[in-house]
Amino acid sequence: MKRHIRNSLIAIICILAFIGCASQEGKGEVATWQDIKSLDQLVGKWEGSVNMQVPYDAENFMPESSIEISISIEYTEGSQEIIGEMKIDFDKLLTDWVALGLEAGTPEEEISKDILWVALTEEFAESDDFDIGGKYFLTGDLSSDADEALSDDDVKFQIMGNQIKVIFSENLSFGMGDEGFKEIILYKR
Repeated sequence: MKRHIRNSLIAIICILAFIGCASQEGKGEVATWQDIKSLDQLVGKWEGSVNMQVPYDAENFMPESSIEISISIEYTEGSQEIIGEMKIDFDKLLTDWVALGLEAGTPEEEISKDILWVALTEEFAESDDFDIGGKYFLTGDLSSDADEALSDDDVKFQIMGNQIKVIFSENLSFGMGDEGFKEIILYKR
């Protein structure tokens, strides 16, 4: 009797497992990133951000911190241009820099986010690539010719569902001891 019950339970478990596996057929496929081959795949507005890590560097008086990079691109079907913008937010870095300065004994009147911001923006003022976008952030125009965007060797676009991965051929860094970044994921809005 015990053997009959055990065999029946094993048979029921096997049937349930088979039904479970059969009902999952095709659902276990994992989505993968695909290269974007047509501008039609870029239609819409896409946004994303990444935090670039800045490691502590006592010699150069650099705090452990991060810089937030936000990128948005927009393409309208049939347009000749992809509209793009990069926003570089230095707020956290400046806050951490002030804290490091105060810990080191710098008088409060000699170190503030505004004082550091002025010094930082002077470094970027010579560049045509960035504008002061507001308090503690810079903006950069990433707009480009639509036809050239997909053939640019320096940037590769991949898509998976409602996400685009932008992959740069070289690590992007601001020369502040930051680790830079090589890719960013943008989400369709």
